[in-house]
Amino acid sequence: MCTDKTIRSLITNQHGVYLDKLKAALRSATYIHLTTDAWTSPCNHALQAVTCHWINDEWCLKSAILKVEMLDGAHTGENMAAILYKCLEQFDMYPKVGYITTLC
Repeated sequence: MCTDKTIRSLITNQHGVYLDKLKAALRSATYIHLTTDAWTSPCNHALQAVTCHWINDEWCLKSAILKVEMLDGAHTGENMAAILYKCLEQFDMYPKVGYITTLC
């Protein structure tokens, strides 16, 4: 029988596996480009998403959502930059980042 604890554990484990595979793919990329967008949810929550794009070893375009997070306050450049900065740190992408496109 699946309990809420079992389902939570399965999701957490799969998330860890996915993150490990994503980090390995990003390590092998020469350049990583980012897009980010912010919006307000119907429940009046300010959210921001960060997506990365790269070309893999087989010359295929790949994309992955790195983060969707609630903004601390309004959709200002400073608040959006804070989330982007945390994302760059988490995935250790500084030397590989090429272009960043934002939509506000």
